[in-house]
Amino acid sequence: MHRAKLLIAATLFVGVTLGGCATTPLPTYDDLLVGIDDGATPDPDALREAFVTLPDFAQRVGELGRLEQQALDVLSDQPIRLGAVGEAILDTYYGSLTGHRALVKFYEHLGSDEDAARHDAYAGTIADAIQATGTGLPDAPYTVITTSEARSFLIERGQSPAGSLYQVSSEEFPFTLWVAAKPDRGRMETHFFDLGYALEAAKLSLPDEISPDDFSPMDLIGALAPRGDPAAQTFIGYAFAHEERLPEAVLWLRQAAQSGNVLANLMLARVHWSRANTMEPGSDRDEVLELVSGNYVQAVAAGSDDAMFRLGALYITGELGEGQTEAGIALVEQAVEVGNIDAMLFLARSHYQGLFLDRDIDLSDRYYQKAAGQNDAEAKLEYARFLLDPAVERDFSAQAYGWLEDVADADNAQAMLLLGNLSAKGVFVEQDFRRAQRWFRDAVGSAREDPSIVNEVAWTLTVSNLDGLRKPRYALKIMNGVMEDNGAARRTPAYLDTWAAAHAANGNFDRAVALQEEAVEQALINNATDVLDILREHLEAFRAGETISDVVP
Repeated sequence: MHRAKLLIAATLFVGVTLGGCATTPLPTYDDLLVGIDDGATPDPDALREAFVTLPDFAQRVGELGRLEQQALDVLSDQPIRLGAVGEAILDTYYGSLTGHRALVKFYEHLGSDEDAARHDAYAGTIADAIQATGTGLPDAPYTVITTSEARSFLIERGQSPAGSLYQVSSEEFPFTLWVAAKPDRGRMETHFFDLGYALEAAKLSLPDEISPDDFSPMDLIGALAPRGDPAAQTFIGYAFAHEERLPEAVLWLRQAAQSGNVLANLMLARVHWSRANTMEPGSDRDEVLELVSGNYVQAVAAGSDDAMFRLGALYITGELGEGQTEAGIALVEQAVEVGNIDAMLFLARSHYQGLFLDRDIDLSDRYYQKAAGQNDAEAKLEYARFLLDPAVERDFSAQAYGWLEDVADADNAQAMLLLGNLSAKGVFVEQDFRRAQRWFRDAVGSAREDPSIVNEVAWTLTVSNLDGLRKPRYALKIMNGVMEDNGAARRTPAYLDTWAAAHAANGNFDRAVALQEEAVEQALINNATDVLDILREHLEAFRAGETISDVVP
């Protein structure tokens, strides 16, 4: 990056998005301040819109970020210092949430209740205005002026910021901040903030010889990282890790982790785990595994339920050494208690399959229900499959059926398949082949480009031992569609097997034989020896003019 870019961008933690036009003149920033001095109620939105049009906006933003960071650094333990810095913040930008919150602390310390109440009321108004700008999700981030304002907003909402990472992937929001924060109770949450103001502020400050079109969010991040911005350092570390440049990833992530960025700890643990998996057993690998454990421990201390789950799972599976199962269970249970769905599903699967933990169907049922109760689609689907396993010896419940319907209503083809299977077999509902066929058609309609869905439906409607369920003409039609347009599907032995069976069911045995020979050939090419016997058995049937029948669903 050009040196002038670096010097300018390194002072900026925010930017501006300018656009649109007003049909009537808007009040200037100075006009709004005069009105506030005369007793008018401050309007956060109007202040922000006026602030970003100031001629010295970019310079003010750099100063604002520096002052707000100072205030946050001493907010909890040095209230007497907040008076001067709070006033300086509001002199720079009167709409600063951080500035008003700093003065609340200062005046409370002095016992000046009236002044504290005035700033407290406006801090609440500003926080409400930020809340109204979005949902905090990636596609609707909150709009803030500085990264410090993002932290102040979360603190205002009773959360403790624990880590951050810049994002540059969205065209609509080219520069955003992802913040992990811990509420007083419950699991760590993620919130997204639009920092579009930062990019524009940096562009406004560029020298004339540098085109704003050449300045990108990556330029800004590249400037901030060497200056100690943990969100920028974590971003660069993540980018290096994605490129499998692990030494560089470790360098940047370690710097971010030293500042207390829990997201950097989580990424470091994964990077070290990747390193360990490429190493032979021995002392060097053991040292790397200790780094995995150490970073997860730090993230657990910061309140990360993801770290609780991942470290606990590594203990249970023995990946970090033997004899740590009880400690692992305690950690995973801790994650479960705060609502971590991955932890719930891990325990459900482990007890269901008897892997690493004792097989316990009652416990598995409990954890599956707990995960599905969090409105997680995958958990609902897994619980339905769990109940359908004859070895589980559980009746299919109204609750599980309702969950499947909920997932199907969200256009989930897997849920539609399961509902079709239930109708075909008469499980929980009366056996109804037409209803089953409707569910199967809906599944194909929802995922027409997914060969696995099409194949499952076609196989069932071609070979089912239930006479009223078979629809071989429809099965052939949908297999023709996917196999003629998808080269990867055309090289998959199982799909070729279904396609051949559908041709045989429609009386075209010559075509069935030709396709089944392709299936056998592809199995040999793919070294899929486990399916060769059944493919050859089907080939002999087609050569003998016989169709395939199977107990499905």
